Amino acid sequence: RPKFYSRTPAVAVMDADNGLGFVSGYRAMNEAIRRAAETGAGFVAVRNSTHFGAGAYYAMMALEHDMIGLAMTNAVPIVVSPDSAVPVVGTNPLAVAVPAGRRPPFVLDMATSAVAGGKVEIAVRSGITRIPEGWLVDGEGKPVTEVDVGNEREGDPLLDRREGIRRGLVRNRDAHDLASRGVQSVYLGDGRLHVAGVGVGHRLH
Repeated sequence: RPKFYSRTPAVAVMDADNGLGFVSGYRAMNEAIRRAAETGAGFVAVRNSTHFGAGAYYAMMALEHDMIGLAMTNAVPIVVSPDSAVPVVGTNPLAVAVPAGRRPPFVLDMATSAVAGGKVEIAVRSGITRIPEGWLVDGEGKPVTEVDVGNEREGDPLLDRREGIRRGLVRNRDAHDLASRGVQSVYLGDGRLHVAGVGVGHRLH
């Protein structure tokens, strides 16, 4: 059962008890909005959570209150640094939503890798077999430009750029180290690489 812990009016920590990340993210953002309405700013760190989907959904929750929303999370390590073949961080996305009066709001939802993992998944589901160089690398760190639709090349990590790896490490510290201390596991099964996340961390403002 999720629980909130707080010692100050503007800041709280939520223990999600390894529940659904979608539920945890929604509850945490509502709590951050409530605190922001009372104090001018609200910050909620979530620990022991799971995958929470698109970060923009939570950031945009703040718009109807005429507030700036910020959501970030860590993820299982599937991103390699340049000139490497070993995943070191997750895509660790960041989302921000800013109201703009009568104009459409500014909304940004981005991964810190060279490409969002969802783009690879969309290509596979659409039957696309060729992807741009720089999206994926194989186990030896060589670029992958052809995707096996039947196998989905689950073991191929996403490629990162030097600036992206810095952002990814910062997001990992923000969302995971400061909130969760959870476990990210990588294991082999059926000859393919699989990833599973327990104790994922989020930050919602």
